[in-house]
Amino acid sequence: APIIIQGKAIGFLNIDNAIPNSLTEEHAQALSVFADHAAIAIKNARLYEQTQQEIEERIQAKNELQKSKENIRITLDSIGDAVISTDIKGCIVHMNPVAEQLTGWQSDKAKGTPLSKVFNIINSQTREAVENPVTKVLMTGEIVGLGNHTALIAKDGTEYQIADSGAPIRDAKGNTIGVVLVFRDVTEEYQIREALKKSEYRYRSLFAQTNDAVFIMDLNGNYLEVNQRAADMLGYTPDELIGVHFKHIVMPTEHKHSNSVLEKLRAGHKLPPYQRMFRKKDGSALPCEVSIGLVCDEDGNPLRLQSIVRDISNRIEMEKQLRRQGQLAAVGTLASGIAHDFRNLLSTIILYAQICQRDPALPPNLVQNLKTIVGESHKATELIQQILDFSSRSMIERQPLDLAALTKNIIALLRRTIPENVQITLNIKPGAYTVKADKGRIQQALTNLATNARDAMPQGGDLQFTLSAITVAPTDVPPMPAMPPGEWVCLTVSDTGTGMSKTVRQHLFEPFFTTKDIGKGTGLGLAQVYGIVRLHEGYINVDTNIGQGTTFSIYLPLRKEQEIITTEIEDEDYSHALQGESQTILFVEDQENLREAGQHMLESLGYQVITAANGHEALAICQSPRWEKEKSHQVDLVITDLIMPKMGGIELIQELKKTTHQIKVLAITGYMLQKYDLERLEKAGFAGIIHKPFKLTNFIEAIQQALA
Repeated sequence: APIIIQGKAIGFLNIDNAIPNSLTEEHAQALSVFADHAAIAIKNARLYEQTQQEIEERIQAKNELQKSKENIRITLDSIGDAVISTDIKGCIVHMNPVAEQLTGWQSDKAKGTPLSKVFNIINSQTREAVENPVTKVLMTGEIVGLGNHTALIAKDGTEYQIADSGAPIRDAKGNTIGVVLVFRDVTEEYQIREALKKSEYRYRSLFAQTNDAVFIMDLNGNYLEVNQRAADMLGYTPDELIGVHFKHIVMPTEHKHSNSVLEKLRAGHKLPPYQRMFRKKDGSALPCEVSIGLVCDEDGNPLRLQSIVRDISNRIEMEKQLRRQGQLAAVGTLASGIAHDFRNLLSTIILYAQICQRDPALPPNLVQNLKTIVGESHKATELIQQILDFSSRSMIERQPLDLAALTKNIIALLRRTIPENVQITLNIKPGAYTVKADKGRIQQALTNLATNARDAMPQGGDLQFTLSAITVAPTDVPPMPAMPPGEWVCLTVSDTGTGMSKTVRQHLFEPFFTTKDIGKGTGLGLAQVYGIVRLHEGYINVDTNIGQGTTFSIYLPLRKEQEIITTEIEDEDYSHALQGESQTILFVEDQENLREAGQHMLESLGYQVITAANGHEALAICQSPRWEKEKSHQVDLVITDLIMPKMGGIELIQELKKTTHQIKVLAITGYMLQKYDLERLEKAGFAGIIHKPFKLTNFIEAIQQALA
């Protein structure tokens, strides 16, 4: 009988018997039943075997899956980057140790927690929250990365700069079932990168904004890059200089030295700053100071050359001016010493001439001669005053002065003396112009400048005075060398005359230097202006070129004073000489001629005169028996020179006052006295000071005031 399973015969069941025809129908039916049972048994056996195999395959698959997961876990836990995996809802499934360390969360505690709670990220610059990358991956199904400034805020508040990316996790059918997030700590790299950016920004800012020219060259001397200052300094645009060899912008005389500089730099030598004459686009020369060096890589290999170039034309000019000022100061010291000797000589000449003038029996022809002698002596006195002004040794009385008002009054006087073909104008810009100055000396300085301008415009022209205020900040380059920061009044005197050459300008303020014909100038006018300005702690500059006129700029310190003296210019007026009343005067002077002239003049005025050549001699006279005996004829007034051999005037008076407290004293001197000298004389008890050479009327007035 056939064994049939699912309609298919898989075998046969057969019964054999040795006895022929012994098997019946019943045997056949039984065999068929038995075959059916065999088919069922075989089918069940096959099903059991198949089930066992499937069970074994499932167990094997499960084991392999578990092994795979473990391998994945070990792999994730072993890599150096932080890894977080989430499910389809964005809740955490797994975190590796690095992720635990950076977030501050344990994986088992974070499991099932929304990623946004554990992975707290912000923009490190704006401090605003950043979109969760898992949300973006789930929405797009694509790999995403974070921006360059993403910071992770850990559970304890620690901040890490991170770089990360998120990718979808897909099943076998390609469906997204979660997200894997990979990130790492790049804080150090970020800080280095940001520091480099800031350094590059600072470098670029310095490169662009520095007042010095910066040139970057290749090792052959061709320009790779220049800043705007370099281009402006030489009259080019930056693009015009790129690719140009350095020889094109230095004077030809500098080429040999420049080649030597390149050779030394290539050989590894360091060079100190040096001066070079550059050539501008218009061909003119520009003196500069150059600092140049090699730029090398981290291994010391030369990459390029970099030079910093500074325009020193102003510095060179200032150095020249300072040298000229030093020379002028030396000349001034010499001039002041000569002026003192001349004052003594002129005092003698004037006194003797004035004594003769008082003679009523003087022949008419001698009257004019003596008048000429006195007049010319006074002109010589004015020259001496100019010398003293130049040497800055004049005695001045500085008071708060409205320079604007004074300048107006001076211009009113000048209009009466300057020819009409010279147009005088005054431009006063808004502001206060109070200075501490000596009215007479400022008037003298402006008069000298106006006279100089007049002589430079023989055919007429424009003479303009301008007043303005300037402020020099500590960081500013002052208009004049050594000019300190502060507020200044600037008074300019400009003419449209012939101008001056560079050579003349260099000697302009030297005494006795003149370009005028003999007899038309002493060469002291501008020297006097220079000295007067220096006496007022001011500065003076000149801007001139041949055929382009001349501008003098005077800078005086601005003073914020409320009380201002009058600026009206008054004429001098002297009272007539009066006779003495036989008072006794002790006249002490070391110059014999002047001592004799003074004695004759005082005696002619009705005084009794005792003379002495120095302080010791005068003291001996006063302490003689006659002095002690004749109390009724003691000296009424002592007139003494201050600087004398053996004993000066101050020491003499100090000794005399030890015995005669009420003695009256006048000082005469050919030296210019400073403020502390005047204070010392006043403290010593001097009633007044007479400066040599003195006019007779002034001398008499001082005597009468002292005796009054």
